[in-house]
Amino acid sequence: MRSEGLRPLSSRLLRQVLPPLALTWLAGTGVAVGIAYNFTQRAFDRSLLEDAYVIASNVQLRDGRLELAMTRDEVSRVMFDVVERMQFSVTAADGRLVAGVRGLPSAPPRPGAFRFHEVGRDGAVLRSVSVHRDSPLPFDVVVAETTHARGQTLERLIWLSVLPQASLLVVLAAWLRRTIRTELQPLAQLEDALGSRGASDLAPVQVRQSSREVATLAAALNDLLARLDRSLRGQREFAGNVAHELRTPLA
Repeated sequence: MRSEGLRPLSSRLLRQVLPPLALTWLAGTGVAVGIAYNFTQRAFDRSLLEDAYVIASNVQLRDGRLELAMTRDEVSRVMFDVVERMQFSVTAADGRLVAGVRGLPSAPPRPGAFRFHEVGRDGAVLRSVSVHRDSPLPFDVVVAETTHARGQTLERLIWLSVLPQASLLVVLAAWLRRTIRTELQPLAQLEDALGSRGASDLAPVQVRQSSREVATLAAALNDLLARLDRSLRGQREFAGNVAHELRTPLA
């Protein structure tokens, strides 16, 4: 007889197994996203830093003043990007703009070093790098670009990481469900075998022993049936003896 209101064992096992798997998947996805973000930033930042070094290497001293020894076409080739809008500035130590656009913040940590930071300009978020040089005179170079390509690349990497892992999680859940049901099939066979028996049938139950637990349960059940069979035979023999003893005086 089935118990109403109780969940099947297979469903309970799945409810115990799937949440840890989902949490593991979320943790793995978070790690993958973090790694993708880090490598994406590093790749784009390296290109941005190379552009800043190219511009800094072309700053020269002429007539006691700094100037950028690059033509407009040369600057356009260095600052060219199909997707992003790029800006740069070269600023002397006294705040004089040598080349580029005014207003790009410069905050290098120390001479000869560089620093990446994000700034807002004209309603857009710019990723910029600041480079400081002391020769021929102290000056700062700032190269900035919008972050559309970064966001698109990161989004593609996230989807390429999340979708395979999500598909793997679905396949794993389906495999677990099938495996659990297969392993519990001998219990269903045991239930059917007992449910179809008559009250006087105490023969051993034949169950496919797929695991040690099922084999132990079948052995315990068959041992119980054997004890019941011996008890019933003893009761029948006792009843037969009593009936014989009663029939003799009556006869």
